[in-house]
Amino acid sequence: MRTNTTRNPFPDGLLRPCPFCGGEARMLYSYVHCVICRSCGASTTFFQDENDALAAWNGRRRDETTDEE
Repeated sequence: MRTNTTRNPFPDGLLRPCPFCGGEARMLYSYVHCVICRSCGASTTFFQDENDALAAWNGRRRDETTDEE
């Protein structure tokens, strides 16, 4: 039986830092995949495919109200 494990399958830095706190992101996987921030707990939803979870994390957009100058 597989157990829940954390890892960063992208050691060359392909997982971007958390958009909320800048913390380190990790891929969680078991039978589904999810990316979660180790500092604040922000996360993607669950995906069947690891690449979909990566794309969701790296493709997220910051809340435009926080980017006002």
